[in-house]
Amino acid sequence: MYREYVDVLVDSLTRCNGDMTGIPAIGGSVVDSPAADSWVVAGLDMDYQSTATAAAGTFSIEILDGPGTLAAAAAMAAKLDAGPVEAINETALDLLHEYLNTALGLAVAIFDTKPLTLRFGTPRRAYLKRVHPQVDPAAFTEAYHLTIRQAFDSLRLKVTFREVAKPLLSGRKILVVDDSGVVRAYISRVLKKMGAQVEEAEDGRQAVVKHQAFEPHLTFMDLIMPKMSGLEAIQAIRRFHPEACFVMLTSSSRRDQVLTAKKLGVAAYLLKPPDEARILANVQRMLLEESPEPGRKR
Repeated sequence: MYREYVDVLVDSLTRCNGDMTGIPAIGGSVVDSPAADSWVVAGLDMDYQSTATAAAGTFSIEILDGPGTLAAAAAMAAKLDAGPVEAINETALDLLHEYLNTALGLAVAIFDTKPLTLRFGTPRRAYLKRVHPQVDPAAFTEAYHLTIRQAFDSLRLKVTFREVAKPLLSGRKILVVDDSGVVRAYISRVLKKMGAQVEEAEDGRQAVVKHQAFEPHLTFMDLIMPKMSGLEAIQAIRRFHPEACFVMLTSSSRRDQVLTAKKLGVAAYLLKPPDEARILANVQRMLLEESPEPGRKR
């Protein structure tokens, strides 16, 4: 999927290696990255976004530990008359990061001349860390190992594209109705964190108006509110959105209120104060397991 970007990057790394060490690199190669842990000596991270799709994530290029890493840093230091480099010290790190910055700048300039869709942000340093072959369930990962063959020792690098998965509630509209600003803010924060588009209302009358305009997939409705109760608001909403989907919020569990809510087609009853796990469990059951269309009655 990202191989064309990696091939351009290998050419840029090979060219910059010769320019910065004074010793032309013999060539470069790419293999799909095997699952292996290793030390990253120097690296850069950049956010990326596709101009053609919703794809977005983080691009990483990392120089791995090995004899070629120190040899490359020493050769760069000698060419720049920066003094001897006999270990991976601050001078070596600065030189290796400058190598990556230069190669990336060249590669991005080439990307812009091709019909490629990714646009990259500003590089951030990342170095001296242990990398383990972990799988991130929230991301699609594509990784490669690069080898830049030098006259002395080969320089090993790893390139990774971590595409962030679409948020769980992306594209879902949820209305949160409660006369408590604290409760509304908490529920809204939980839902927004999962990618939902959220609107709020502070009483039943406001809920009716907002529901008609917003047309949410799901509404969290407080039971007892000023001006108009939650049950009265649901009755009013049913007149223009008969298939609307509701979760009732309440601080009590009176049997008569539960029965009335069920008669109005309320499928879930959530006691306050709600916690994140119970909020998400209700959302998953009502919106994700059967993926209802907007306004489907549950």
